[in-house]
Amino acid sequence: MKRAICRWRLGVGAAAALALGVTAAWGVTIFGRVQEFVVPTRNAFPHMPAADAAGIIWFTQADGNKIGRFDPATKAFKEYPIPTPASRPVGITVARDGAIWFVEMQGNKVGRLDPQTGRITEFDLPSPRGGPNTAAFDRNGTLWFTLMSGNKIGRLDPQTGRITEYPVPTSDSSPYGLGIDSKGTVWFCEFTGHKIGRLDPHNGQIDEFATPTPQSGPRRMAVDAQDRIWFTMYHAHKLSRFDPRSQNFTEWTAPSAPKSGPYAIVLDREGYVFFSEFDANTLVEFNPQTERFRTFRLPTLAAGVRNVTLDPQGYLWFAASHANTLGKLE
Repeated sequence: MKRAICRWRLGVGAAAALALGVTAAWGVTIFGRVQEFVVPTRNAFPHMPAADAAGIIWFTQADGNKIGRFDPATKAFKEYPIPTPASRPVGITVARDGAIWFVEMQGNKVGRLDPQTGRITEFDLPSPRGGPNTAAFDRNGTLWFTLMSGNKIGRLDPQTGRITEYPVPTSDSSPYGLGIDSKGTVWFCEFTGHKIGRLDPHNGQIDEFATPTPQSGPRRMAVDAQDRIWFTMYHAHKLSRFDPRSQNFTEWTAPSAPKSGPYAIVLDREGYVFFSEFDANTLVEFNPQTERFRTFRLPTLAAGVRNVTLDPQGYLWFAASHANTLGKLE
């Protein structure tokens, strides 16, 4: 996120913005701004945002069965209906060529949207009822994704459309969040397996690492510049970091525990960690150097922030499923 976070502009923002209370580690409350933009389709359930190179925000509408596009410069929305009815799109990511890729949890497909033409192409998964959830590209342009219901990790070659699936060793582990390190290794959260998984893209071997806290519910993850894995533990109400070299976990109790529900997570360019507390309706900044938290309370009650992203300028955007909005912290 843009460092200094403006160091949060003091006072009340413009009419289009809402006041956002920030409780710092030293107890001072600062007022910044959060802007919220209502999605045109009612009850669309915006699930995940992703920013392209131009700063356009693309997002999935899980209940609206559309891919949304929002231009921050013009404040204009555009929506693209998905051909498969009731497909429930959730995960979304942007390819290097600017194409928008997404996964359909109920449609059991992977989709590609051409931003120039608006055309959507869909790829059927080999296994029925796979329930794809989260997707990300590796450095070679290969798309990887989790299959939450199918208990597998998927791989799609955009050049051929070929899909390969890799079963997770732990049964009913519910693979959820996914990240890829600098070497191309695929990492994923096992939401009900309470483990972190590692897939070797060269041979498909999967290794698993159980979290120290039992019944932790690892949800989403992000990889830092040192290839350490940061992830949220929804049931344990903690932020965690896994170091692949030492295979050690470090855990921090979230500020709003035991009513926190850490969910979405992203790292900014300086290594600061931002995550949402779904149950507490907050966004949290964590400084790995000082190990201090700052909690930003959202103005819309029960907003339902499941995913966040950073735009090219470093600003934080979030999808608020229950509020039916996109939000930006300034």
